[in-house]
Amino acid sequence: MNLNLKIPDGRHYSEPVSFQHLFRLGMKRDLPELLAFDGPSFDCGASGKYVAPGAVPLGPPQWIVPMDPIPAADDSVATVHAYHFLEHLAGDDAVKFLREVERVLIPGRSVFNFSVPYFNTVLMAQSLEHKSWWCEETFPKLFHEDTFRYYGEWRLRVHFQVIMGIVNRNVGLLGQLVKD
Repeated sequence: MNLNLKIPDGRHYSEPVSFQHLFRLGMKRDLPELLAFDGPSFDCGASGKYVAPGAVPLGPPQWIVPMDPIPAADDSVATVHAYHFLEHLAGDDAVKFLREVERVLIPGRSVFNFSVPYFNTVLMAQSLEHKSWWCEETFPKLFHEDTFRYYGEWRLRVHFQVIMGIVNRNVGLLGQLVKD
């Protein structure tokens, strides 16, 4: 994509622009760089039709949350993917799953990539199978507020979140969590 800009002396110039550059121009702030790590990865809730490249798919009937742990040793996984998965878990089950993610991620060298429908959109409301609602404050509140201290201390933190969509019916929260 090229961005045509008019500079103060009246001339125009065209420069290539990335999503990050356009965001910086429009929102007056930078997006953090997305993280990627080499090593074992799992795609939780993967249907078999859509699986993150290089990831081991985990889903029914072989793998059921919250009964089954992620089949990996503590601190051994570089990437866990969960795309349109968390919203299918009730709140307590979502927390149990996030604890599993926390258990298997490698401290400082791993990432949890996720997308969920944004809480007040058609995408969230259209499925009767959706059991939890997510917004940009869900993870920070879970990880840092006293209200949720009964879940214990967390080693996960938000690295990146953005609310994205082309139209209201498909707006989602996309992001990355990391383990410190």
